[in-house]
Amino acid sequence: VPTFSDDFSSSPNGWTLNHSGSGQSISSGALISSVSPSNGYKAFAIGDPTEFVLDLDWEFNGGDTPVVILSSDTSGYGDPSEGNRRLLIIGSANSDGNLRFSNRYYKTGASLGEDNGSLVAGGTSGSTGVKYFWRFVKSGTSLSFKRYLTASDRTSGANLQQETTATDNAPSGVANYS
Repeated sequence: VPTFSDDFSSSPNGWTLNHSGSGQSISSGALISSVSPSNGYKAFAIGDPTEFVLDLDWEFNGGDTPVVILSSDTSGYGDPSEGNRRLLIIGSANSDGNLRFSNRYYKTGASLGEDNGSLVAGGTSGSTGVKYFWRFVKSGTSLSFKRYLTASDRTSGANLQQETTATDNAPSGVANYS
């Protein structure tokens, strides 16, 4: 089981910053994106998992739509290229403070498919300037994204603020997140 972490303790520590736009830096244990568009990236090999857990300690200080992307290709933001998949984990969109994610896949010779997360639990919207503790889980075809106020709540599963879920309907013949 591959395990990796990044605490942004040094700059750039394998990150490609300012891939689009400018204004990104790593400082005081955080990746800071001060302008939009601004997207940095770092590749992690996670293999071909049918199950994984991704924990994020994430604070938004404004801006439009902060996103973490898992992808089988490196063609950028948005839809995957043909034969690939892309998971967009979105902390808050359109400034409403609600969780979202989009599981996108594009089978060769077919059309783009997408499984969007639906809000199923919790009514507490997130706020800018607050560090939250997030957990994304893929277990077989089940996908869930949860937000907690503390790391200990995330570990114990207590005091859930919001949860968004979806079913992964990606067909065979689409590359995994490796």
